[in-house]
Amino acid sequence: MRTRILTILLVLSSAFATVIAQPADERRDRARELAREAATLFQAGNRRAAAARFEEAYALFPTPALLYNLGKAYAGLSDHVRAHRALSQFLRETEGSEADRDRRTEAAALLADEAPHVGVVTITAPAFSGAVLRIDDLAIGTAPLPAPLAVAPGVHEITAHQEEVLVARKRITVLAGGHPEIELVTIEDDLEKVFITKEVASRPVYKRWWFWTAIGATVASSAAIYIATNPRQTNEVGSPPLGNLGLEDFTPR
Repeated sequence: MRTRILTILLVLSSAFATVIAQPADERRDRARELAREAATLFQAGNRRAAAARFEEAYALFPTPALLYNLGKAYAGLSDHVRAHRALSQFLRETEGSEADRDRRTEAAALLADEAPHVGVVTITAPAFSGAVLRIDDLAIGTAPLPAPLAVAPGVHEITAHQEEVLVARKRITVLAGGHPEIELVTIEDDLEKVFITKEVASRPVYKRWWFWTAIGATVASSAAIYIATNPRQTNEVGSPPLGNLGLEDFTPR
């Protein structure tokens, strides 16, 4: 996972350097070329390479059409977090667009398929406007974030930095399908907080986080035995047609 993230960051860094040097028309033409390469790779079943090309194209020419195709490519890879983020952003940026109505309908359906596999966190830091927000030391933007963000289920450390100085930190455990609201206020050093429901008095044992942790450990153990004794399953998700790239219809942001 870390290697994949570093590879994507290197691709985006290279593309960003190209953006600075190229006029808008050249960026659009290069993005179109990359997007066509990505579509060919996608239809051939090479979704990972297709996603990398779409990322590079989007860095050059950020159009909602590329977000739509990125979402479909990542969905085909079962990369639920990136698929959810791309599709969510596509829907936000095309809200009210009649030209994108069909694509919005499909994107919304794909997003519904991805939702059970991720947690969607709302992160606020009211006292630290402009601070760089990070999840597990990966920057996700500056406060305030424009929208909730999909993250993988599990334990995460969310931080806020001002001029590289740590000003707030919270460690949480996000559950699949959860929608926690995180407010960064101080540098917390206590154990992670599990976001299942709002805290209520006298919660029964089956609503305690440690009960489900124990159940989860048992299920994980059973899953490990199954994986060890059965052939690896292949991803049977097909390669649905990509949308019209529509690069002529957008201007760079």
